[in-house]
Amino acid sequence: MQDNESSDQAGANPSVIETYQAFSSYSRQFGDAERRVLKALKLGFLQHTDFWVQFLQGKLGRDAVRNVLERIYVAQKYLPGLTGLLKSEVEIQIEKPNADRSMIFRDLEILTVSIPHKSNALPPVRQVQELITAVDVFYEACAMLIGTGTELSFLGSDNGDEMRVQFVGAREPVELIKNSILAVWDRRALLLENEAGFCASEQVEDLPVFALLNEKSGRGAISDSRSEQIHTMLCEAFELFLNAGAAIPEVEDITADEDSDLLMSLRQLERPPARPKVVVLHPETAAETANVEPTNLLASDDAWDKERDMLLKLVEERRA
Repeated sequence: MQDNESSDQAGANPSVIETYQAFSSYSRQFGDAERRVLKALKLGFLQHTDFWVQFLQGKLGRDAVRNVLERIYVAQKYLPGLTGLLKSEVEIQIEKPNADRSMIFRDLEILTVSIPHKSNALPPVRQVQELITAVDVFYEACAMLIGTGTELSFLGSDNGDEMRVQFVGAREPVELIKNSILAVWDRRALLLENEAGFCASEQVEDLPVFALLNEKSGRGAISDSRSEQIHTMLCEAFELFLNAGAAIPEVEDITADEDSDLLMSLRQLERPPARPKVVVLHPETAAETANVEPTNLLASDDAWDKERDMLLKLVEERRA
């Protein structure tokens, strides 16, 4: 029995040597990925010279050799199929989420709201609460008006020179909020000073959101009770938002553009041309009065320079 086993192993040695030489040649090109695969398949020992020496010397038992051959057989037979399956699954996982993500975000819009504050002091909790409540009520009213069921979600906040809070919701309600804030921005102080309330002024009726509400209510697209509910919510949202001192980046962009245009116009303005020097032709006083500039004209030029400098300074401070 021992002789037969020894003769079997001896006869197998030439093929083992060839296998070892082939494996050694390939394994020199192995990277981390190939080594991880060998380890996962419990074949990492193939990389160790000690294994091959014992194999060549016939020091491995029959069961050990059979175990090695079975593992190699499984790897050869099933690994290519598993690799192809995993590759197709990865491709699906890469392509499908991207498609879904583009499909999802195609109808969503981010709303960024900021509250300015001093660098050494964060905005008080009440101010932040009012801001979040304002945005939530604002969005709910606009979503009811447009007829979308997508809820507003909180993305996160960032705190630097100003506190920025980001939300994400359906595109149409968010765009309606932005357009309404932009429309009310230049007259916000006047509307907030109205003792009867923000919506007491007739000026609010031409804001995009109220115009849409009146249009839908007028043609019966929404009931009178729902229209009144939305109107009340919008008035509350506007007051909370503006009283919190909040703004949106779109407002800042417009303000910056307007300031740049104004600054450019001011810098392009030329000083009013000075009136010609006065020369008195009376022979007796000609020597004393020649080339005399009227003091009132000089004062006028100085006033112009001061006014122009003041406007330039105001714009620079506003931009800073």
